[in-house]
Amino acid sequence: MRDIEELRKEIDTIDKELVRLFEKRMNVVEEVAAFKIDTKKPLKDPAREAQLIKKNVALLDDDKYGHLLSVFFKDLMEYSRTYQQSIIGNKSQTFEIKKNSTVVYQGVQGSFSSIALSQFFTDVKTVSKRSFKDTFESLYNEEADYAILPIENSSTGAINEVYDLLLKYDMKIIGDLYLKIRHHLIGKGPVDEVEAVYSHEQGFKQSNGFLSQYNWKHFSYTNTAESVKHVKSLNDSRYAAIGSKEAAKLYDLDILKEDIQDHNYNTTRFIVLSKLPFVHDHANKISLVLRLAHEPQALYRVLDVIAKRGINMLKIESRPIPDKPWAYMFYIDIEGSLKDEIVSDMIEELHEKAHSVTLLGNYYSRNGVSK
Repeated sequence: MRDIEELRKEIDTIDKELVRLFEKRMNVVEEVAAFKIDTKKPLKDPAREAQLIKKNVALLDDDKYGHLLSVFFKDLMEYSRTYQQSIIGNKSQTFEIKKNSTVVYQGVQGSFSSIALSQFFTDVKTVSKRSFKDTFESLYNEEADYAILPIENSSTGAINEVYDLLLKYDMKIIGDLYLKIRHHLIGKGPVDEVEAVYSHEQGFKQSNGFLSQYNWKHFSYTNTAESVKHVKSLNDSRYAAIGSKEAAKLYDLDILKEDIQDHNYNTTRFIVLSKLPFVHDHANKISLVLRLAHEPQALYRVLDVIAKRGINMLKIESRPIPDKPWAYMFYIDIEGSLKDEIVSDMIEELHEKAHSVTLLGNYYSRNGVSK
């Protein structure tokens, strides 16, 4: 067995070579950033990254290191994107909704997503998808210009799947909308004939108080409006759905009980996404993701960067980092505009204090900032 000092010397030699190669790689990353500025291409290409990881793992002589190498390259690409973001900075297109644009949403007509869409956009084509993942892929594959999705609810909290997909596909937030959610029990006959209820899981969670009064079976559906549509097809007074007044009208069903949500202030925040970043002239809200070192005071140090400048933090949400047990990333919303020197200086310092910083968007929020 070799002496520990001999082993350390060999590691030092390898590390020197790694530093040289890292510097060489980051020089190329700078050129990639310049190319993306010129061509208006997004920072992240999930298909390319997955292919690169698979190809490099296949080069190993000993596949027992496969998982570790995969995590290593995921981190390396994350750092590269963060560096590219710092180079690209505010070089985003001026906010302007395209003429004859197409907007994709999850659900069907009459869903709360379709209602939110109609409040944010006018004179656009719409495309509906069954799942959140399909909605993101439609935007990523340029089948649509924009997407609108729910991301959090005032009663039940974050919609974690949307948070995770937002980072996976590197979509940019260009606006948000807060929609008051009113749930109604919808069906064909009187309430006392109902035996089973269909709804999205959020509909069940947000109406738990009302539902607890009845011994009904609950069947989860992909969307509240889809559940109303399904109850219409059953044509049976034993089945009801939880959905919007618009869905009841659309599918010609009765509202058996109005406003069954637990809280009258029940509100869902929807985000509007684009594949490319935009800068709104009146931007007042910034969303970003921070990955931090797994060490004491790591979160405190980045929050102090925000607090010492007197910038109001609107939200912080932690999410686990895939492939890293008990390690977390933080989604943060703050007030401000990147055109403000204080804010841009803050972002620059965050790059120094965090492992990586991903800017999700700087946009105008009509009612998502403090008054």
